[in-house]
Amino acid sequence: MKFKQFITETELDLVSKCEIIKSKCSQFLNEAGNLPAYRGQKHSSFENNTYAYRTVKDLRTDSTNLYNFYVEEKFNIEKVRNKHTAFANGYFKEANAYGEIFFFFPENDYHYVWSPLIRDFLTIEDTIWNRIYKELIIKFDKLDDNTNKKILKFVFGNEADKIMTIFKDELLKKANLSINDVKNYTEKTLNNKTIYEIVKPIMMEIFDDYDFKNTDLKEALNSGVELIFTTKKYFLISIYEVDIYFKLDSIIINNDYKSQIQAYEERYKKLLGLLK
Repeated sequence: MKFKQFITETELDLVSKCEIIKSKCSQFLNEAGNLPAYRGQKHSSFENNTYAYRTVKDLRTDSTNLYNFYVEEKFNIEKVRNKHTAFANGYFKEANAYGEIFFFFPENDYHYVWSPLIRDFLTIEDTIWNRIYKELIIKFDKLDDNTNKKILKFVFGNEADKIMTIFKDELLKKANLSINDVKNYTEKTLNNKTIYEIVKPIMMEIFDDYDFKNTDLKEALNSGVELIFTTKKYFLISIYEVDIYFKLDSIIINNDYKSQIQAYEERYKKLLGLLK
């Protein structure tokens, strides 16, 4: 066994970390060019493993799963918000809302999804759901009252009937079932169509309006929007560590965003010198 396998993470200096990133994150370095990706994180380490299944606690469960279904059908990326998920941003200010700012490097063989219209999915969620709600009311206004209520309860209601509760709790909330499990679930009172089949056309149309992409990483980073990465591992380099190595003064946090952007870009440029 090689000696370097015994080296602990805390003993790695910045140059050693950059050597690891050059090897394990070459895909990102090639695709991103000279552009940084930022991640805000409260508890940090250089090497970070993502969860095989991640429970999204800060979003409505149905919203998360419908978005997962959309991405799976459009880009063939499975459970994008739950499975080996990591978030990053091309703009440091957005990342700062979630903790200390780090330069972010996903391990090779990653996938990603982004929208040029969404800086942070949390800020747009209510808008998306309000649009779905409005379209559902229009679409199903002429259905019998019982069926209409069941559909609306599935999407928005807190007191769904027994069948809807089973559907939500046992299928959607677990989210470890395939999309076909949901498609094949049949509620006979809805003309042998699943709830997902009924909601899907509206959902697809609304999500399509946000122009989600899974290519053009440079464009995404330049846009300063949120990127959802699917990767089993990612690496973080602290801004503070870069400051120490290159003997730079700490970045002054103020309202002069232009100078802050320049300061972060300067540090990433220096870091890239070690990553060449």
